[in-house]
Amino acid sequence: MGDGGGQARRVRGWVLAVVVALGWVGCEPPDRRAPAELPPRDFTCAAGVSAPCALTEPALEGQARTVLVPPDGEGRTLTFVLDTLAFSRCDEGAPGFDLDGLDSGDGLADADAPCVERARDHRATYDPLHRGVDNVVCEYIPTFDSLLPAERCPGGVSDGCFDATIAQRIAEGALLWLVALGGVDSLEHDARISFRFYAGRLVGGSPALGPDGRLAAGQTFMSFPIGEPGAGDIFEGRARITTASLPLDFGDALGGLSFQLPLRDVELRFDVREGALLRGVVGGHALVDDLYTPPPHGEDTVRSVVAARADLLPRPDAPDRCDALSAGLLFSATFAEHVPGPPPSDARPGRP
Repeated sequence: MGDGGGQARRVRGWVLAVVVALGWVGCEPPDRRAPAELPPRDFTCAAGVSAPCALTEPALEGQARTVLVPPDGEGRTLTFVLDTLAFSRCDEGAPGFDLDGLDSGDGLADADAPCVERARDHRATYDPLHRGVDNVVCEYIPTFDSLLPAERCPGGVSDGCFDATIAQRIAEGALLWLVALGGVDSLEHDARISFRFYAGRLVGGSPALGPDGRLAAGQTFMSFPIGEPGAGDIFEGRARITTASLPLDFGDALGGLSFQLPLRDVELRFDVREGALLRGVVGGHALVDDLYTPPPHGEDTVRSVVAARADLLPRPDAPDRCDALSAGLLFSATFAEHVPGPPPSDARPGRP
């Protein structure tokens, strides 16, 4: 009797296990996502209005921006190290974003026109709905290349030397920046994620490289935060982040000359993958006075040349003169880990 009862219990247990297993196979967990209208990212001018014109109309209506998003939980934290960073030229589109709410088209030739309307705007490199891209720094890239002696350029070629030098410095571990995304609940649609930017460094040795010559994935770096925290969302797998500042210090990558790009009112966009950030764009403006330190005495010719191309922050009493330059860069990043560390004793803001 005892054995028969035990066998019956075992049979009932097997039957229950099969029923539960079949139930899980046949049923999916409940979908906890809810519809949410994400904020507009791109704007157009009013219908029938030609450039220069104010970008006031959302490129996508609210219904097109309404998607199912997961509940806002703790989410995951994903960390990446930049494995490419390039200024690019603005011959066919340009990296960056609309920073002044204006599409100035090819720019006005009138010397007395407001400075924001004189500067030429560009097509976005990766975001086809984004108009009025401000990026005047890309027009300086040929000049940057000409400042670098060919014998000091990767491959001994001056054309493209500045970006190639940055790529070389990244591969050597001399320029390391990391991106941390927090609160990531979905890589497709997420109503809110956080952002932090870090300067990184290795303690001894050089970083490992992959077959393509870029930083290999999965490495651990010492890091310290730079700039301000940011926040954003993910729409159709592409993140958009805004942050107040993102200081980039390239050290002596410009032919032995110190070069810094302290960006303000920054926007970033990138495709979020499990192990990488792809088609990344960062854009913002830099004050003329932050880009260049004038000499203590004598005529400040260099500042005058730089200020002449300024295209943002017009002066209230002189709208034909601006105090900031627009800039944009392209980047990609690969999965990494980081541990907090103190900045080097000689570190400037934005310098690894």
